Amino acid sequence: MKEEILVIIPHSSRKRPREIRKEWLSKNQRYLLYSETSETDRYSELLYNFGKIINNKQALFPISKVYLNVCRNPNDLDETFPLKIVNKEVYLDNEIPSEAFRRKLIKKYTVPFYKEISKFKGDLILNAHTTISGHSSLKEEELNHQIIISNIQKQAGIIRKFAPDTLIKIYVEELEKRLPNIKIGINSVYVDIYDYFCDKFGWNNGKGIPIIHQETDEGLYIKNNKLDKKELSKLRKAFASALVETVKRYKE
Repeated sequence: MKEEILVIIPHSSRKRPREIRKEWLSKNQRYLLYSETSETDRYSELLYNFGKIINNKQALFPISKVYLNVCRNPNDLDETFPLKIVNKEVYLDNEIPSEAFRRKLIKKYTVPFYKEISKFKGDLILNAHTTISGHSSLKEEELNHQIIISNIQKQAGIIRKFAPDTLIKIYVEELEKRLPNIKIGINSVYVDIYDYFCDKFGWNNGKGIPIIHQETDEGLYIKNNKLDKKELSKLRKAFASALVETVKRYKE
């Protein structure tokens, strides 16, 4: 039983809340949801599904980040319920949802998910994501590693540490043992992007639970825009066993 490990998969879904009508949406939906540089963490629901391997706990947010980004502060309306993403309108000009409607949906869908996370009292949380070179979320940053492990985020000049350095070091060591030919970086990108899970529930000098934020390059398991099931399985098993060993070593 590995119930001391929780994996959060926040950006895998392409679904929208039923309250958002299809006729409200702009023509940009397919690009935002399905393109190679989409806002969907493609196949992350498979890549990080360790249930049959280590029987850990898992929390998968059922709504696409195009409509509700559960990783953003729920008090930040435009970030959590975006109207525009990468300069592409989500809604038609004459069908933009009202502020009251947007806040209502944030309360309905994201708050219960946060409450679910808050009930976890185990040893480690993996905040599981994917990325791709040249993605808009990277802004001007280069993707120099195929797996990026983070434990800090910088906001307004303040650094918040959501996992101790020792734990991150152990996890990277365990990944390198299992994936020796993959470039793994620590805090090399995304540290300036706010993540609500890491801020709200993270370690913070022992006040919360250690959270590992992981970004995996989709190029490791998507070849010619098609899922490589063999490579995905290899990565999934490596991540799962590395997490178990990390918890074991960290607790010693």
